[in-house]
Amino acid sequence: FFKQKTAYEIYQCDWSSDVCSSDLEKVQSNMDLLEKSLKEQGITDPNYIAAVKGNVMKETGGQAIPENMNYGKTSNDRIREIFGSRAKKYSDEELNAIKGDPQKMGELMYGAGTDLGKKMGNTEEGEGYKFRGRGFVQLTGKKNYADASQALFGDDRLVQNPDLLNDREISAKASA
Repeated sequence: FFKQKTAYEIYQCDWSSDVCSSDLEKVQSNMDLLEKSLKEQGITDPNYIAAVKGNVMKETGGQAIPENMNYGKTSNDRIREIFGSRAKKYSDEELNAIKGDPQKMGELMYGAGTDLGKKMGNTEEGEGYKFRGRGFVQLTGKKNYADASQALFGDDRLVQNPDLLNDREISAKASA
């Protein structure tokens, strides 16, 4: 039978087929930066490091990017399937308007009026989109931004400027 691979062995395999070859150097540099940040936090187990890298590759292809809120070409049935009760209450006409507007889509997904948004600390209109996923691990929600900001900087700069998580060095540190 097949031997189960460790996370480290899986990471060591050729994952380049999922990434545009022109981006490989940048992605490898990001993975090196992420590993450095993990080690600075005392995380040295190669299996754990590989698992984090694997998660980053799955979430963002190894890049510090904002969550894509463009669902304009996604069917309403699929939207309802993905987002369950958050989307089922809307008519097709309403969903068409929501999914065509990234801000509205962010509110449907993580807004203050949703249970998930409330759990993530999104308490005001617009915070679902404002605190959408960003960075290598797609940090999401005002509370998570605030916690990461306190841990990294001792202040609320990530809450005040969420796009800072699109910086690869900040993203690597927040991921660690």
